[in-house]
Amino acid sequence: MSLLRSLSLCVLLACALTAAGCGGGGGGSTPADDSLVDGEFWLWLLASADEGLVDEATGLWGDLVSDGTGGLTGSYDQNEAGVVQTGLTLPASSYSVSGDRSTVLTLGSLSFDGWANQDGDVVVGGCVTTTAPPSAAALIKAGSGFSSASLSGDYHFTRFTVDGSGDVVTSYGTASFNGAGSVTVQRTVNTEGVISTPVGVAASYVVQPNGLFSFTLPGGETYIGAIATGGELALAAGSTVNGDEPRAYAFLREATSASSSTFQGSYQIVGIERDGGGFTSLTGQASSNGSGQITVNLTRNTDGVLSVSGPDILDYAVTSDGTLTVDPVTDMLTGGVSASGRYAILGGPISAGSNPKFFVLMRR
Repeated sequence: MSLLRSLSLCVLLACALTAAGCGGGGGGSTPADDSLVDGEFWLWLLASADEGLVDEATGLWGDLVSDGTGGLTGSYDQNEAGVVQTGLTLPASSYSVSGDRSTVLTLGSLSFDGWANQDGDVVVGGCVTTTAPPSAAALIKAGSGFSSASLSGDYHFTRFTVDGSGDVVTSYGTASFNGAGSVTVQRTVNTEGVISTPVGVAASYVVQPNGLFSFTLPGGETYIGAIATGGELALAAGSTVNGDEPRAYAFLREATSASSSTFQGSYQIVGIERDGGGFTSLTGQASSNGSGQITVNLTRNTDGVLSVSGPDILDYAVTSDGTLTVDPVTDMLTGGVSASGRYAILGGPISAGSNPKFFVLMRR
């Protein structure tokens, strides 16, 4: 069965509908409404479920069109535990954008909470419906004038998957794009708390004029994604090949003169993590004081059971290239913050015995 036509579908759309801007951070003075989410978007979804003896993940990607008045149509492909389905039709869906750009997506009886940036280019969100699988999603608006050079230079990256044996795996490190179709990835891997550092991987990539891109690993696994305006953030999901495990990727361009103050303000945080023998997805607010502390308040979906947590205060540090570490004493999540401070990603942790985690943050 298609994930979107099961409870996981809600998750995917929730994020998508909150569509928002990859442009500047912070709120504008004009209240937002549904017209902020208007036009063609690329949808990215990651869902995980405790399926008894073997846990599973689903990666989903698709093309959506918002009418700017609360309606959403489109189609999508998905990889559910290695089984790929293509050309699936999006079920009847609706959304709303509040004046502060918080968003709610409703699919039948299922709802998702998220946030839209002020330019209407990027949306992030998480599923907050009881019994729905833990999921995180994003929407990136289609653009124009993109090329392979739009992915150029060094990027922070993180990845989340559940492999064929049910082990949860996160990778984090750097990806160097040459601007002409080749990328080299150096990474550290957390497999159910076991930390390893595999050799680097060389891959190829192709960017379409509208900002959609694909990258292919040496074994032929191909992932589909989109680049946000300006090239700071790119997200991808797949694989498109039957039998390959589903994965979600986030890439964030490195900075050159970042500091703790670069990561400052109120962020929407979404993500997914291993939680005991199951999974938890989350959505909520992470407020950074710009000098080394974050206060986090979350809504959590743990295998379909909702709860709230916070305020939790965490320490963070930023190096000049934008490398971001959070809570380095106990969990050491590692990722990056963009030069503009609009986006951040986190993965890991790098501590032995820690549960794999994957987070995307977008300044409100």
